Amino acid sequence: MKKKFQQCYDVSEKNKTYLKTSANRSKGIFPEMEVAKAHMKILKSHLKKNDRILDAGCLTGHFYRSFLKSYKNLNLQYTGLDPWDLHISEAKKIWKKDTNVNFKKGWVQKIPFKNNSFDISICSNVFTHIPSIE
Repeated sequence: MKKKFQQCYDVSEKNKTYLKTSANRSKGIFPEMEVAKAHMKILKSHLKKNDRILDAGCLTGHFYRSFLKSYKNLNLQYTGLDPWDLHISEAKKIWKKDTNVNFKKGWVQKIPFKNNSFDISICSNVFTHIPSIE
C-alpha cells in the first residue's frame, strides 16, 4: 500500500512549501494557526499532567508549539507522525533540545504504534491531502 500510495501522491514541490511554512511556525517565526488555537481550547478539559499526545500528520511539529504555549506546566509527551522524510528530519532539527518530543515517519492510514500508546490523538488538516484509496 505504501508504495502505491506514494506513487499516486507525489507532492514534492508542495511538501517543500509545507515544510517552510510549518518550520517557520514551529520556530515561532510565523503565527500560531487558528486551528491550533481551537484545538487547544477543545483539549483544555481533557489534558492531564504527563499525557502522551500523538499528532498524526504533524509536518514539523508546529502544534507542539501551541501545546507548549497553552500547557507548558503539564509536561506533555508529544509524538509527531508524518509520512515525509523532509518533514520528520526538519522537525528533529527544530525540536532537538526538547526531551518531550519524538518524531516518527509513518502514514495516518496505518499508525505504527500499539493501541493505547497515547492519551490524546489529533489529526488536523490531513484528510484533505489523502487521495481516495481503493
